[in-house]
Amino acid sequence: MRQLIFVTIFFLVGVHIQGCASSGLGVGSPPEGVVRWHVLDVSDDSGQADANLIQFQNGLVVLIDAGERTQGLVTRLEEQGVDRIDKIFISHPHKDHYSGIVSLLDAQVKIGEVYINEPPKALCDAEIPWGCDMGDIGNLIMRLKSLGVPVKSMTAGETYIKFDSVELTAVYAHDGISPPVGPTDINDLSVIMSLRNGDIRALFTGDLNLKFGQYLSSLADVKLKAQLLKVPHHGTEGLAPDSFFEWVAPEVGFIPAPASLWLSERSKRPRDWFKNHNTPVYVTGIDGAVMIDILQTEYKIRVLK
Repeated sequence: MRQLIFVTIFFLVGVHIQGCASSGLGVGSPPEGVVRWHVLDVSDDSGQADANLIQFQNGLVVLIDAGERTQGLVTRLEEQGVDRIDKIFISHPHKDHYSGIVSLLDAQVKIGEVYINEPPKALCDAEIPWGCDMGDIGNLIMRLKSLGVPVKSMTAGETYIKFDSVELTAVYAHDGISPPVGPTDINDLSVIMSLRNGDIRALFTGDLNLKFGQYLSSLADVKLKAQLLKVPHHGTEGLAPDSFFEWVAPEVGFIPAPASLWLSERSKRPRDWFKNHNTPVYVTGIDGAVMIDILQTEYKIRVLK
């Protein structure tokens, strides 16, 4: 647990600012030249979930993953004064990444469009009842379409947001058919997304697993280098290998997980990697929600407590 308040640490091109958020922090569009990323605290002691709110200076509001429907996404958005989402990108079809969309619909939050890659049915339904469920995914897609919300797929190399020095791009995506690493699972369908503002990049990795993480780190044409890393698979066993972290070379890691999970034996390998590389991490179950202002040549991090 971090104890220092409003301590500024200069780390290469980054600026880490720790402390308490003032009332209303994060509400509305960020200042000119800033992309604002909130690592939302939607995990609890019963489980982990991913939800990343991104706000652009032109007023565009995006979610990369939407958490679990029972874990407070709507409340977290209300705290930031957000009542609409222009684009939702789901890294892979696990309920702790997509089912929060149901809570958004129930709360009548306006949604512009949703991007989700439907998995092969056999691969998905092999995880019933604990993981992927094609019937549940189909019901959600049907509900979205009935409300006039377009549902689209993502492809590798496609840029979904681009203006000035800002880009949001899918740098890798796989459809689960004939995977280059042999038999795999739903986690390895995770679309890897890059958010860039000038010289600063953030990498969103879903639940990227060991085999595909090793494969990606061997591909010279896949752009993985990033100062800011949303650590895959909530920092637990089976996540991408150390070679993946070496290739990304993050300056800061962000982990959406309960404290009990991050501090458990299941997370020992990534804990050791970040410790041995003197790379700071922010864990939602320990630090709470985190706000990162991404500028063109630096970034500023604030714990929202």
